[in-house]
This record gives sequence, C-alpha cells and structure tokens, in this order.
Amino acid sequence: MITSWILLICVSVVIAVGAASNCCFRKPDLPDNSECLLQILLIYDDVNESSVVEPIQFLNNGDIMPNNWKVNISYLSQPPKLPQDMWRYFDSIETTIEQNSIITMIGPRTSSSIKQHLSRFIHPVASLKDIVHISPFGTDPILEQNTRFPNLIRMSPSIRTQVQAYIRLMEYLSRTRYSVIYSRTDYGSSAWWELYLSTQWFSWKSEVTAYFEEPISPTECAAMLRDVKTHGAHVVLLISHADSGYKVLEKAYETNMTTVNGWVWFVMDAIARTPLKPFRFGNNQTRYFEGAIGMMPFMRDGGQLYNLTQANNDVKTLLDSILVVAHGYKTLCDSNININELNKLNASVVREKILAVNVSGFTSHLSFHKDGSTMSDELTVVVSSGQEWLPVGRWADGSLDMDDLALATSLRKVKYFLQITTIIEAPFVYFPNNVTDRSDMTKLRGFCIDVLEQLSRIAGFEYEIKLVTDGKFGGINVTSGSWNGMIGEVVRGEVDMAVASITVTQDRSDAVTFLPSFLDLGLKFILNTSVVSTSGHEYSPYAFLYPFHISLYCAVLTSVVLVAFFLCLLSMVSPYGIRGNFFLSGRVSAAAENKRKTSNLSQAAKRKLLDERLDAERGMGLNNALYFVWAALFWQTPEQVPRSVSARITTIAWYLSAVVFVASYTANMVSVVSRHDTSSSINSLTDLMIQTEVAYGTVQNSAVETQLQKSGVKLALKLYSFLTDDDDTSHYFVPSVEVGMRLVREEKFALLWDSVTLDFISGGTDCELKTVEVGFGAIEYAFALSKNSPHFDDLSRYMMVLKKSGLIRELRQKYLGKLSKCERDVNTAAGSQPKRLTFMDLAGMFYLVAFSMLCGVFLLVAEWVIVICWDVNKENLNAPQTMSEAFYRRFNRLADDIRTNWFPFQTFSEKWSRMTLSSQSRAENIINKKLQERKTSKTVSVVAVARLASSDTDMNAFVGH
Repeated sequence: MITSWILLICVSVVIAVGAASNCCFRKPDLPDNSECLLQILLIYDDVNESSVVEPIQFLNNGDIMPNNWKVNISYLSQPPKLPQDMWRYFDSIETTIEQNSIITMIGPRTSSSIKQHLSRFIHPVASLKDIVHISPFGTDPILEQNTRFPNLIRMSPSIRTQVQAYIRLMEYLSRTRYSVIYSRTDYGSSAWWELYLSTQWFSWKSEVTAYFEEPISPTECAAMLRDVKTHGAHVVLLISHADSGYKVLEKAYETNMTTVNGWVWFVMDAIARTPLKPFRFGNNQTRYFEGAIGMMPFMRDGGQLYNLTQANNDVKTLLDSILVVAHGYKTLCDSNININELNKLNASVVREKILAVNVSGFTSHLSFHKDGSTMSDELTVVVSSGQEWLPVGRWADGSLDMDDLALATSLRKVKYFLQITTIIEAPFVYFPNNVTDRSDMTKLRGFCIDVLEQLSRIAGFEYEIKLVTDGKFGGINVTSGSWNGMIGEVVRGEVDMAVASITVTQDRSDAVTFLPSFLDLGLKFILNTSVVSTSGHEYSPYAFLYPFHISLYCAVLTSVVLVAFFLCLLSMVSPYGIRGNFFLSGRVSAAAENKRKTSNLSQAAKRKLLDERLDAERGMGLNNALYFVWAALFWQTPEQVPRSVSARITTIAWYLSAVVFVASYTANMVSVVSRHDTSSSINSLTDLMIQTEVAYGTVQNSAVETQLQKSGVKLALKLYSFLTDDDDTSHYFVPSVEVGMRLVREEKFALLWDSVTLDFISGGTDCELKTVEVGFGAIEYAFALSKNSPHFDDLSRYMMVLKKSGLIRELRQKYLGKLSKCERDVNTAAGSQPKRLTFMDLAGMFYLVAFSMLCGVFLLVAEWVIVICWDVNKENLNAPQTMSEAFYRRFNRLADDIRTNWFPFQTFSEKWSRMTLSSQSRAENIINKKLQERKTSKTVSVVAVARLASSDTDMNAFVGH
C-alpha cells in the first residue's frame, strides 16, 4: 500500500513538470498526407489481439478510411494488479507511445478499468504526451467530469441513460415493486444511486436492497437470494459485472428463482452485452438462465457495410473509435494544416475536431456532444432465450419502443405448468355435438378455450384442464365465509387459474385476482315467443311529426321564408331578374311618354308593353316566391322560376337541400312505422315484472344475483326482492343455466342472464326464443388467479397483447356473431327507438343555403357591372356616355321603382279616401284631372312652337351671314 502511494506521488510530480514545460516530450512526426499511417494504442483487458486483426485489415484494404489512410494498432494487455508492477506498466505505455508514434489511445474496455487505470496510468500519460483518449464502453457518470478527464471521449451511453431506460421498461412491464442486488463497485454503486435518485419521487417500492463485494462467494450469494426470496418482490434488478452477475443467476436457478417460477430478472448492460455463460446443474447438465431482460448499446448498420463473421459488437465499436479519430485528423488536414505540423497541436484542438465528426459508422451514426459523450444514446432491449440474447425492443430519444410479440416469442421456451379449472357453458366452454367421450378435456371448444390456447402460446406455459367439481362459478357462504365453485378451488390452491365466463364482482376480487377482462357485456332475459300473448299497438295520429325535432321544423320554416324573400329581392334588384329587367331598363319611362303620345304607338305595341309590365309586376313577387320555395321543397316546379344567375345559384342549393330534407324525413318515417311490427307485448324488464302470465328468475348464488342485490338500481333491487319472496311462486331462482333454459323452452319462464350467452342460445332457434335487454348491469368476464400469484404480471401483460392484436374481436365474431335474422330484428324493434333528427344533424344543408345566398350577392354585383358596361354607347347621344352616368340612370330608376311600386300600402289611405267619396265628387275629380292634363298639353305645345320659331330665326341669320 505504501509503494502504491509513493508511485502516485511520483506520477503527480511528473504531471506537474510536464504541464510546466512542453519541451520535456516531443510528439513524433507524422508521415506525409498521401501515405498517412495512423498509429493507435489499444488497451483492452479481455479482447484477444487476433479478434481485431481481420477487422483492421478490412479497414486498411477498403475505402472506408478517409484519404485512403491506414491504421496500425499497438496492443497493451490488462494493467497489473500488484503495486510493484505499476511503475513498469506506466513505463511500458510511455515507451510504446514514443516508439510507435502513437497519436491516440483507445480503451480499456470496462468503466471500472477506465476509472482505475485512467486515473493511475492512462490519464497521466495522456496529459504528459498531450494525446486524446477514447473509451469505447465507458458508462460511469464520473467520466462526465471534463476537468478530471479533459482528453476523454466516450462512445457508449452513460449509466444515467441506461437507468432511465430501465425505469421506463419496468414501468412498461408494470413492475413497480422490485428488489435490487448490486455489487459494491464503482459501476454497481453508481447505477444503484442513479436508480435511487430517479425513483424516489415515484410511488415505486424497493422491497429489498442487497449488495455484495466482488468476487461474490457462494455462501454470500445464497444468503442474499434467500433474503430476497423471503421479503422481496418477484422482480429483481441485478447490477454487477458479468462474472459475478452470472454467478448470481446460477444460484437463482438452483433456488428456483427463475422465470419459470414467476420471477423476473432485469440485468444491466455489463451482463447483457456478454454472451450467455452456461453452468452445470443436476446430472452435470449444461443450463442457461432463460428469461432475463437486459439492455445493451443499440447496434445496427450505421452506413458502413461490414459482414465479417468474427466481428462482434465490441469489435465494431472499436472500429467506430478508429473511424472518428481518422475523420478528426482529416478535418485538421482539410483546414490547411500540414499533416507534418499536427504534432504541434495540443490534445484540446484534436479533441474538438473529433467531437465535430458527423459520419456513418459500423454500429450507428457517429456524432458527439461538446462534453465528449456520444449523441447515439440508443439501447437495445434483449431477452435471454436459449443460448443467446434476442432483441425485443429499443430505447431512443427518451422513448421506449417494444415489440410485444417478439418479447413473447423469445420467452416461448421458458415454459411453466398451470392447473386449470373450468365449467361447461356455451359458447365459452362446451363439447361439440359429435363428441361422445365427455371425460377427454382436450376435446373442449369455445371462446375461453381459444383465448387460453393463445395465451399459453405467447406466455410460454403448459396447462391441464379439469371441470369444476360442484358445477358452480363461485359463491361465498355467508355463515362460514368459504367459497364454492371455481373461485373456491382457486382460493384453496387446488388449481392455478379458473378459465370461464367468470363475472368480476367486488366480493370475488377480494378473494382472487382477475386478469384484464376479455369481454364486456350487459344483462338480458330470454323467453319463448310462443307462450307470450300478443297485442296490437297504439298508433298516434301525429306520428308523422316524429322524424324531425321541433328545432329542425323551425329551421326549415325559417329557411323557406328567408329564401323566398331573398329570391323576391333579387328579382327586383337584379338587372336580369323578371322585374328588374323591365323597370331598370328604361321601358317604364318610354311607356309613360307613349301614354301622352298614344298616336305614336299601335294598339298591338301598347298591348305588348302593358303585358310586359304586368309580367314584371307579377313574375317573382313575394307570393310567387313563397310558392316557388315550398314547391321546390316537395320536388315540384311552379310556372315562375328565377331568371337571373344570382337567384339561380341559390335555387340550386335549395333544390339540393330539399332532396336531403325529404330523404331524411322518409328514412326516419320508415323506422317509425317499422317500430310497430312487434309480435310480443313484453319488450322490457318492466313489462316482464308487471305481467303475471310468465314466471322469471336467474341462477342462484351467481354474479347476476349479487349484482341485483348490490347494484343500487331501484328496478334491480325491486326485482331481487321479488325473487327472494318465498310466498310468490311466479319468480324464483334456478340451480343452473341448463335448468333455466329447460324451463324457458318447456314452460312459461324467462331467464335473466348475461347477454352473450343468451344471444348465442337464441341465435340457433329459428325465432323460437327472443332476448330483451334489461337496461342495467354492465358485466366484465375475466380469468381468475390466486392472490399473489407469481404469474399474474406476465399473464396480465399477455392478455393485453391479445386484446390489442384483435384476437378477442375475431373470437367474438366467430362465436357471438351468428344471431339469426329474426333475433336481430326483434332486438332492434323492441329495444331501440329511431332517433329524431335535430337542427345540428342537418345543419350543413342550412350552411350551404346561406353560402349560396352570399354567392348570389356577389353575382348580383357582377350583373350590375356587366349591364352598366352594355348601357354605355357613345355613338348614341341619348344613351349614357360613361359608366357612372349609366349607373346613376339605373340607380334612379331603381329608386323610383322602390318609391312607387315596392310599398303599395303607402297609398292605401289615398285609395281608401277615393273609395269613400260620393259619385258627384268622384266625377268632379275626374273632370278636373282631365282639364289639368289638357292644360299641361297646351303649355307643352306653346313651348315647342316657341322653340321652333327661335330655331328658324337663328337659321335665317346664319344663312344671311
């Protein structure tokens, strides 16, 4: 020990002297760039030199190295353990570096070797020689201290990353209660501390934490496993190096703490990355520990194709280490630095260029963080199966991606045996009709049998089936507290698991443990239709209003009015509308002028003009528009239709909406009418309870009875009180489903039971039996195991795998999808009501109509622009000369039309006063009006003659001039 301390003091003095003077040692000159030979020192503690010869030759002979550089490896074996040999080993490292022009050191292989030998030998030499050191498998968190290891580059993820991945994996597998066994080494202690820090905020529980000194003795290992087996959970996380780890696994195999016995072992990468080690057991037979789950650095094709048979993952990581060194020096050469001057650069510059490398490697894409850690922190989840580790998942970027089927397949060889109890109940468990030997359990078929076979296939267990002794599912004796049936056999340990359509209840959950349910269903009752009285149904005279909700009726009526107003408005405002085409075109002014000059028009022309005015006034008025919209709603076409494009776009949308409205109403009305096509008056549980002709009941001491008693539903409690009333013989319990079904077929009896079983029975009876839902009683079917069963976690996970894979859905279709057509029709007619359509169900059609009206507004603007352009005619002095003039002319005509014709009620008082005048007064008014018109005509004639005389005088003056 004193010699070791003296050696450390001497080394520290040498480091201080080397740091003070850079001329104590000189880097060897590098060869010319065209013939560069990279000299690398490899310090590996358990890798044979021959295992890397072929891979190095592959690098030198191929075109993988940059600039066709070559690499030469100098090897050093594992550092000595004796203190007196340490100085000699230190000297050998220094000599090898100087004699072989070493530019980079790679190794050792494990974290403990790196921490121990790097601090004692490799780090002093690396600092003294100012060269970079690369650790292919350094995972200890202490190596992240850049101030202590400034020249170190790490190629593997740290323990902290692995612990986070293990926590996520244990959470994924629902393993939150566990025990920890770790070695008192830097590797084991660091991993345990990271696990402790990461889980202290979770609701996880570490049952037992045990540690040992390496190498572990058999006595210590046995005592430690005995403590874990007595007090700990069936999940163990083993953190140690490979040699001690495999000794612990061997002792666990001897003490039946294996996957076959319900134990789950998680091992760290130090064990998982090494080949499975066999051990001798029993009659000197070779055994492997199967079922252990571990992680190792994710190895894949990083872009460099390499298929040498002797190259394992460790050698590929070594090749990646050499590649990053070569590309780092290539970057320096590419930056106009002569390769012969690279020896003048210190290690920090070289390390910076290596960390900037971003190339494809043999195991992954090679890139690094600034602290010297790899960016490729991916891990492979592996399972020991047979003689190898099989990949079943991957950890990358903080997320876990598991292949459940691969995990199940890899554990398929790890088999254990289960004793199964079941009960005959079609379609879950039954003998086919052609089977005569009912003692052969291998002939059983059914829903539950198929689930059991698939579960055993992927979970890796063998089983034997037996029928329950008393023929019951399982009920509790209130007096003694004991269970009968399948539940009782599981509780007493007579069997390992009960496989049947077992209903999950609170009382049963207190006695056994249920796997995730494989079927969710409800309650029904079944009865014979031939013994049920039939009666007519009352028809409502207002049933035709049922298809639509009041909100939808209001929306349709409102739309009719709005669309009618909109079409009427477009007819008046649009220059291409029926009314707008006449009143906005100027023909009204021409008609008024021609009225004063009647001699200028023929009788036919005056009649035509009058007809056009009448057509324009009556064409698409409000009354015609309302009639048109109503007719379109019922798929009819009236005489008057919109003529402008702006109105027709809205008309098209309204036609489409009318089709949808009528079709929806018709479909729903058919459902309303078909509801009355029912042959039985018992269509609900209430109908069954209020009648006295048909008796009813359920199976005694069953889950249905318990649910009726404890459901809290008033109807269920009332039904239970009826069943327990000894004085009333019209409702009672039956001993089994078989007895109940015999009563249903032969007598007037209705059996209350689960919907799946009753639907299956009624499906093959040619409409003789029918089932009716009761409206309450959600039921879950699941397999039952004993409390604290070591197989619960595995079977639960694999049951979820089966549910996710779609197997349960396929089996449900296979066994429960064969209902007869009449059964489906009866269930639909008796248990369902057609849904009234509300406004929101057809809101899209109203949105479409509103959008078409908005489009109509834009088209109206376009129509005005087009007609204004056509009105401008500079060759005709009476026509508008500009677009603004044309617009104002048409706008004024529109304003006159609005004032005169749009609101006829404004002149109502005047017209009424005329009607109330006497005949003499009306005659006087007519004479005065005629005289006024004649006076106005004479005035116009005098003005016209004056204008003509003035024009003749001007013309004579012009001619005389």
